[in-house]
Amino acid sequence: MIKRRLGISEIVSTILLVSALLIISIAIMFVANNIFAYQSQNVEFEQAKYVYMNLAEVIEEVSGKQGASGYVRINTVSGGPYFEVNVDEITIKVDNGTDTQVIYSNSYNVLKYRAGNLVGVSEREDLRGIDSLIVVNNEYPLGNIYTIQSNGAWVVINYSRIGILNLGVFNFTKGLNESYEPIFDTLNVIEVHYVELVPGSFAGSGSLYIVATCENITVEYYRVDTNGTLTFIVENSTGSESYTMVLEEDYDTLIIFVKSIVEINIFGG
Repeated sequence: MIKRRLGISEIVSTILLVSALLIISIAIMFVANNIFAYQSQNVEFEQAKYVYMNLAEVIEEVSGKQGASGYVRINTVSGGPYFEVNVDEITIKVDNGTDTQVIYSNSYNVLKYRAGNLVGVSEREDLRGIDSLIVVNNEYPLGNIYTIQSNGAWVVINYSRIGILNLGVFNFTKGLNESYEPIFDTLNVIEVHYVELVPGSFAGSGSLYIVATCENITVEYYRVDTNGTLTFIVENSTGSESYTMVLEEDYDTLIIFVKSIVEINIFGG
């Protein structure tokens, strides 16, 4: 009886040992698989950052010529591009100290990249440009690229800002006087540039091409009575930002508002 009990005890011990080893092996495989998936998703997210920074350069390059286009290529597995429309309203105003005039008001869109579910970011990080509504004299890129955490990690391309460029003082010919001599109109000239991203077709998976095409460029002119300064104001739902430009002379100011519409198409897979 004693020997039989010892035999049963050895069998039970062996079974328990094998079970424990099996559980440990499965746990190790599970952890290793999660580590591999985490590393893969992080590599993909880092790749998306660099691809989107290159895409922003493409967008700004094509935005100056109607019909121009360019593309980037990105490999997606756990994440992918996402276009968010009507994110917020943007309103652009000019104030000469006496009157305030709205020169543009509309909703805007952003292009995002969704990371895999194992990726997270602690806080917003600007990768390109700055979180500002006004960029003066090309000091920073017009497109702001940043990462955020909001129901997952995202890379965002955001063009909800204006670029202001002081072109200087120009003499414009108004015609001839009675003596057939030219009559000039002297004006300060300021260019305001705005890029609007619009969605095109989105199809495919895996290896994707993201194509940016300048569909249209509109130019509007505003003549403003000025006396040395002119203030630009940009507003959205989170607040407003202003910039006062000191003019070289007390001439009237001609504002050239240039809006480039850039369409984003995604295909491949």
